[in-house]
Amino acid sequence: MKARKSQIKIGESVAVLMIFFILIIMGIIFWSRYSQMSATQQQETDIISKAIKTSQTVTFLPELQCSTLEVIKFSCFDLYKIRAMQELMADGDEMQYYFDSFSFSNITVYSIYPTTESWNLYDFTGGNISGYVTTQIPVAIYDPVTMKFAFGYVNVAAYVKGRG
Repeated sequence: MKARKSQIKIGESVAVLMIFFILIIMGIIFWSRYSQMSATQQQETDIISKAIKTSQTVTFLPELQCSTLEVIKFSCFDLYKIRAMQELMADGDEMQYYFDSFSFSNITVYSIYPTTESWNLYDFTGGNISGYVTTQIPVAIYDPVTMKFAFGYVNVAAYVKGRG
């Protein structure tokens, strides 16, 4: 009779241990999937933050802002500064100077009223792109010669580097 009771006790202990290990394995699987989802969400948040940071940096560049008598106008780009920066960036050496600020991105200024024009100011993909996030910021484009304003926007596409 004692042998039978001890066999039942051993069977109960084995069942408890198996349930315990099954719960541990399920917990590890749940944790790994949760951490994988969290990493993906963090990466998406980082990409969006990078795009917004780049957009803000472009908006407040002294190289593009229009000013009169040393007073800087908010959300206003000087047309001749835009053209000068476009010519400067066509060389390619100056892009390295701006790489710390803009990283892997494309920055284009569009004028949509009264005329339609576009100026590509910066485009550095660096190869192996897996996607991009675009932000658009409305700006006034001031022509200091005619003293007239145009309405436009800055399009910033922040590239997501692929693996490999």
